[in-house]
Amino acid sequence: MSLDAFRGATVAGMILVNNPGSWQHMYAPLGHADWHGVTPTDWIFPFFLFIVGVAIPFSFAARRATTRSMILAISRRSIILIALGLMIGLIPYNMNNGFFNLAGQRYPGVLQRIGVCYFAVAMLALFLHRRGIIVALIAVLAIYSALMLGVAAPGFSRGDLSPEGNLAHYVDVAVFGRHVSSSYADPEGLLSTLPAIGTVICGWLVGTRLRRNDLSHGERIAGVFAAGVLGLIAGSILDAVLMPINKKLWTPSYTIYTAGLACLGLGVFYWLIDMQGWRKWAAPFVAMGMNAITIFVLAGVVARLMLIRAIPAPATDAATQPAAGVAIKTWLYRAIFEPHFDPVNASLAWALCFVAAFTALAMLMHKRRIYFKV
Repeated sequence: MSLDAFRGATVAGMILVNNPGSWQHMYAPLGHADWHGVTPTDWIFPFFLFIVGVAIPFSFAARRATTRSMILAISRRSIILIALGLMIGLIPYNMNNGFFNLAGQRYPGVLQRIGVCYFAVAMLALFLHRRGIIVALIAVLAIYSALMLGVAAPGFSRGDLSPEGNLAHYVDVAVFGRHVSSSYADPEGLLSTLPAIGTVICGWLVGTRLRRNDLSHGERIAGVFAAGVLGLIAGSILDAVLMPINKKLWTPSYTIYTAGLACLGLGVFYWLIDMQGWRKWAAPFVAMGMNAITIFVLAGVVARLMLIRAIPAPATDAATQPAAGVAIKTWLYRAIFEPHFDPVNASLAWALCFVAAFTALAMLMHKRRIYFKV
């Protein structure tokens, strides 16, 4: 139950930071770090990938199938996740040029990365023992570090980790062309998926410990908390001596540091829910966690649909934008939130209402036992 609750809290966090009322008015912790550095918002996606890893040992144990059927199930789930991500990407944020604009579609994305990372780690878990997977963790971080620090992007020097000169950005543009994020180094880009696989491996290692029946609850949680503290220390050391903590580049320091934070977060949920039995407070998070992908996808689609300019422009706007209407979101935001709050709190209030709406939907689905499993 604690894993579902932690997953649900993470999805709620994703929806919160992805849907401010205004991107120009936000509290600093609710925005990503500009480049090097980390904010609470930068914790959220690695937390979700970490949870994907934690869940793998439990799903394997529940399935108890042949290797062939496991490979098929892993492949099916990965393909569905990637396909969902691509389909969401077909709905552009600016729909005035029409739906499903393939020319402007971004190929990388959150669900695409989840699908690729899940496939890689699930296959490793299927064929390797714990020691081999630890070696794989070290390998992906070492290979990525060697590439980023040892190979120069054309026109730049080796080890250049600037927004313009980093190798990850060059690889993304070379492979995907204009089908990437407009920012330097797509945050879900190709090369940085290597260390993101490392995040899922860290989750898998924790999941195998939580499944150990020879350990008491106290022993399990002590190990998770210890791993969390070690992750924070190791990540901080890597930040100082190897590569800075950077979400867009998913640096090894960021991988280990956020895995440490995820250990501590999961440990708190485990202690409160599974050990102390304090469960009522977590009911909304459990409901959201049991339909995590569904809620995340619906929130993303609704957010895009609300940007359709379907409301006739007021006379004050029509003079400057005669051919354009007002987006549904803009109309609601101006009518309900802007008159009653200062700009930053109005933006936050919109985001909180967005989270509340999808939390209510998740609880309704949970009450009626409606679950969509990927």
